[in-house]
Amino acid sequence: SHALLLATGLITLTAQAQTPAAFNADKVLAFPDKVWGFKVSADGLHCAVISPTEDKKVTAQLDGVHLGNTYYDYNKDINFIAISPDGKRAAFTVENDSYDTLVVADGSDGPAYDHAWALLYSPDSKHFAYAAGKDDKDFVVLDGAPGEKYDDVGTTLRFSPDSQRLAYIADQNKKKQVVTDGKPGPDFDKIDVPVFSSDSKHLAYQAQRNGHWLVVVDGYAGPEYDDVDKLTFSPDSSHNAYIAKKGDQWHVVADGKEGPAYDGVDDLTYSADGKSLAFIAAKDKKELVILNDAEGPAHDGIGEDSLHFRPDGTLDYAVTDAKKWSMFTHGKVGPEYDSLGDVAYSADGKRMAYNAQRGAGGHFVVLDGVEDKPHDGIGTMTFSPDSKRFGYVANDGHKWFMVVDGKKSPDYDDINDGAPLFSPDSKHVICCITQGKGQAMVVDGTVSETYDAVYKGGPQFEPDGTLEFLAEKDNVLYRVKSPPAP
Repeated sequence: SHALLLATGLITLTAQAQTPAAFNADKVLAFPDKVWGFKVSADGLHCAVISPTEDKKVTAQLDGVHLGNTYYDYNKDINFIAISPDGKRAAFTVENDSYDTLVVADGSDGPAYDHAWALLYSPDSKHFAYAAGKDDKDFVVLDGAPGEKYDDVGTTLRFSPDSQRLAYIADQNKKKQVVTDGKPGPDFDKIDVPVFSSDSKHLAYQAQRNGHWLVVVDGYAGPEYDDVDKLTFSPDSSHNAYIAKKGDQWHVVADGKEGPAYDGVDDLTYSADGKSLAFIAAKDKKELVILNDAEGPAHDGIGEDSLHFRPDGTLDYAVTDAKKWSMFTHGKVGPEYDSLGDVAYSADGKRMAYNAQRGAGGHFVVLDGVEDKPHDGIGTMTFSPDSKRFGYVANDGHKWFMVVDGKKSPDYDDINDGAPLFSPDSKHVICCITQGKGQAMVVDGTVSETYDAVYKGGPQFEPDGTLEFLAEKDNVLYRVKSPPAP
């Protein structure tokens, strides 16, 4: 059922001496006996449902409010639903009695097409685009206006972060092009998904031509290689880098400049200000970190995805030598462990925690260099927004619990990966627990009513600090809110 598909899992909470939380549940909708289409927004706070009427027509609703008219058919295998990021807009595809496809956006019927797909709202929720086909030609419809026709348009529609630009891959005359702002780029045999820089001013993609790969940045094609990969922009959008293969050797190409050859390259990582670039390189059967073209010490291995720049520019990463693992922090190698897991950093970048294991003693969290009590398993780790508080999920035996500020919560059957969740002001700890077949939200030790499912993406905080989430019980959807406790 949709409830089982959307159940979040589980979280728990540490009780604190303060006013208990209160939960107010308002009915959003009663689910029909049959649900043909179902979509929850990314934040878990809005729900669109496609269902049949008594006369077997198709009807849709967003958060219990009906959208558009009634329609002839809905095929869950070829039809689509989209909800805008702010949850206020929704679109879906249906068929009329001639089996033409209509895109119904914001309650209004669009034109009839042979088919339509890839429904997409912009990040600011103000723009809407989708791909459509008619008379053996495909095109993209942006805010109701059809674009140029092509032989084929895939599913790679991408809005820029500022929502002002749209890019997608189109096929024409057996060649592929990236169409940006309505203008097609050069022809290639293959193209990977286009990537916008964070400031939306730059667009880059990996492409193949005549058996060779290259990178195109803002319409300009770079040199050809046997392969290219890991295309990335710096956080400040002023730089770009990718890895490129020549024969058996790999290079980092940063801002168009090719670096030295290595046996392998991975994990291109920029500092927040874009001034530093680090990556892992393989050389002479060892691995080392290259920081701003300078080679670091060689190790048996470097932890994949472990490279992390602190705000002061210091680079951390995990290393292994002689089958032992250590964290390399502040320019020094730390204590040895049999294994290292996830790493978490505080928002101010001054604090660090990681999951480690030594011998048969279980797994434990190392917080600011201090080892905590071992457990059978360690889950997610989280710092509060103000960087002062810390919590993690752990299990002993078949029960899961949280440890927040050094205090253990009650045991639960399981805990969601998002736990623990701190409120924006860092004063409250929130989680969703699963006990038996039911789920409940917990706020500072106060447990809500038990539901069949709490929807993924939630909970979220409103500007005034109110906690909000969607939950389902007995085939009824509720919007549950918990005002901030004093």
